Amino acid sequence: MKHRFGSVVFLLCLIMSLHCSKEPDLVDAELRIYLERFSEEAAVRGIEVDYKTEPVEARIELHERDVQLGWCNYDFETQNMITINNLFWPILNDFEKEKLVFHELGHCVLYRTHLDEQDQAGLCKSIMHSGQACADNYSVNTRERYLDELFLR
Repeated sequence: MKHRFGSVVFLLCLIMSLHCSKEPDLVDAELRIYLERFSEEAAVRGIEVDYKTEPVEARIELHERDVQLGWCNYDFETQNMITINNLFWPILNDFEKEKLVFHELGHCVLYRTHLDEQDQAGLCKSIMHSGQACADNYSVNTRERYLDELFLR
């Protein structure tokens, strides 16, 4: 009986230590595909994005009183984190979600600031715009141009 109790305690301790040592998932499941696409698009343009050496936390959270679609927090002392406002996420289509996540990763991974330059038609030249001065034309036809600007500027 004493031997069995010791074995059970040992087994429970082993299970708890394995469970506790598991690394937490830094990226919400719905955002994972967009982080992977960002890394793939960077690689196509000769830029390595390695989330293992420079981790980025990515979360979808409800912020009812905030009208921002998303934001990036970074300060060189803590892990970079993008937050996407769940108030808007469900109503965006895949293209809009990609653009939003790529914009925030532009801040958190590429350390880009906002760029409100406009073309002759008054459209933003970059998806890194602030949303205040111009509107973008991110679409199937313009995606490559916007991504070239994002990664190669």
